Amino acid sequence: MTVTRLLNAGFIFQSVNSYTKFSISKTFLPILYEFSYSDIISKQKRINELIEKKVIFLGDFKIIHQLFDNRYSNNIVDILNTKQSEKNYTIALKIYDLMTSSVSLTEYLVNFNEQFNEILYCVLEALVGSGSYSQAEDIIENQLYGKYFNIRNKNITKKNLKLHFFQANLYHLQNRYEDALNIYESLLNSDLVKEKNYPKAKASWGIAHVYRHIGKFEEANNYYEETIEICKKKEKETIDIYIKCMNERNSIYMYLDRPIPYEYDSYFDKIIFKCEKIRNNKVAELSTNKYKAIYHTKNQNYIEALKLINKTIDEYELKKERLRFNLYYEKAEILRQMGDYDEALYYYKKSLHSSMHNGDKNIQLYSLLGIICLELKTNRLLIHENQEKQIETLERCYLLCKNGEEICFQLGQEHVYKLKKIVDLQNENDLFLNTMLPLF
Repeated sequence: MTVTRLLNAGFIFQSVNSYTKFSISKTFLPILYEFSYSDIISKQKRINELIEKKVIFLGDFKIIHQLFDNRYSNNIVDILNTKQSEKNYTIALKIYDLMTSSVSLTEYLVNFNEQFNEILYCVLEALVGSGSYSQAEDIIENQLYGKYFNIRNKNITKKNLKLHFFQANLYHLQNRYEDALNIYESLLNSDLVKEKNYPKAKASWGIAHVYRHIGKFEEANNYYEETIEICKKKEKETIDIYIKCMNERNSIYMYLDRPIPYEYDSYFDKIIFKCEKIRNNKVAELSTNKYKAIYHTKNQNYIEALKLINKTIDEYELKKERLRFNLYYEKAEILRQMGDYDEALYYYKKSLHSSMHNGDKNIQLYSLLGIICLELKTNRLLIHENQEKQIETLERCYLLCKNGEEICFQLGQEHVYKLKKIVDLQNENDLFLNTMLPLF
């Protein structure tokens, strides 16, 4: 088929300001894939030939058609990883669109693409990065992809390891703590993970992380200590996990109003600097900023706390990093402690809006609880019409602590009950209203 006939048929369109560059028509993309395997291969082979001859020009989007030829597999993964590191999820989300529009395409990729585990990971990462948690969950729960997520020991392979950790993290984000815990424990006890220091530390940290969120602090502390001992065996390899453990242990002690085990001093800063050199990024510094800000807030050093949180929000917003949603909440908490209630309300609403979009139940729960704390502390109805509406919101918060009929988030439930009692009594002097609520 000539270029003219492709144009006339509507399969391609001419690029602006160019007589030689063409793009595939979006309207007809799904049609190209809904055929038998042999049809898929022949059609994509023809498109790839036109791309190679520079008859049509798709830029990096060419990899969508190269998916069907294993010669391009490494190049596809390299491009996707580069885009992911830049928080550019456009191409990965385009692959997701094709996966959901064509059963034949998806079956082909699962059965024949040698690097589909890596491609699938990038697609899932893009969905979570863009706030589409439920769509990522749909893929994980789809039997079509079952071979990548079966958590039996023999299925925990080097090829699928990233996907298993991703699955556990996603369940954690959705307050499916028991499910996340089961995966982390299966990973920790698997033959593969037992032999490798980094995934062993990561699985052990994951268990501690879950226990911290649900309020089982003794169990969390034990696993953090075990993980730190694992990290010390190969500190350079596991330094990012080591820093997470120190920060998260500190957060437990701060919540319990106890002296923190790891002071935020020059030694801590040296470890972060060392991590930046090894990992070539600022992830450890930015995540530590949140915990430092909470520490300074607890010590009423509000200017330093705001300085740290604002700096980190700016960095995350620049990269469109989803962790910015957590920091909107943390900033609201700092402002509430400062007594800047109007500004605090603005950031509670901002974090609440983001949680409604991406399905993060934890942020949604604590944003609502923070707003009710504000209303009680100021004796003003800020988003509720009356006390009855406040109680309705607390009932909604109670449901956010559940997974089906089971209570999965005991610490959250405890905070809901405390606020329900204060609302019933309308006691704006209750000391609990001065507590920083933990978004672990």
